Amino acid sequence: IGGATIKNCIIHDGVTIPSSARRGDEFIAKSFSVHSDMEVLRGLRLLKGFDLQRWRISTLAEQGSSRKFYRLQKGKASNILMLSSPEDKDFERYVRLGKLFHRHGLGAPEIFAHDIGECSVLMEDLGAEILYDMMSPSVKERAYRKVIEWLVNFQLTAASNEKLFRRTVSREFDYEGLKWETDYFRDNFLIRYLG
Repeated sequence: IGGATIKNCIIHDGVTIPSSARRGDEFIAKSFSVHSDMEVLRGLRLLKGFDLQRWRISTLAEQGSSRKFYRLQKGKASNILMLSSPEDKDFERYVRLGKLFHRHGLGAPEIFAHDIGECSVLMEDLGAEILYDMMSPSVKERAYRKVIEWLVNFQLTAASNEKLFRRTVSREFDYEGLKWETDYFRDNFLIRYLG
């Protein structure tokens, strides 16, 4: 288990978990695992074609706002499922931008399917490595250089397709938009996280 990331799991006796594994919210036995949200996931229209008993489902530790992310794995196949709350006003924008970014090679996963009614998205799994984990002194500079290169590429691509990006984003960062962003930072980081 050394090196594995395991959060909120019950692990049965005799189970070996690879050191690179990231598992969350599961009961893990030798030959199967059951996610704590299995009943919710079974009810999703987006997953109707999936025999979820055959897929290993883990909650991703990295979440975003009120969104929940799950990794669905079966053999070498791996997908990411995102669930948003019905109050997520940015859900449809998330889907539009995700498709646009992927189409222009801007590092976004391919969106295979989405359901606006249940605020769910099934997308490509880009892997378990996250930028924060790469921040060891030996790779920090290389990782930051990659991020800066990606940002420059993003800006150049957006500038050369300005009308398309503006129409797709359709969000003004006026006083109200910026106020929402700063209030979100204050409420979630300063108050809830830092106390």
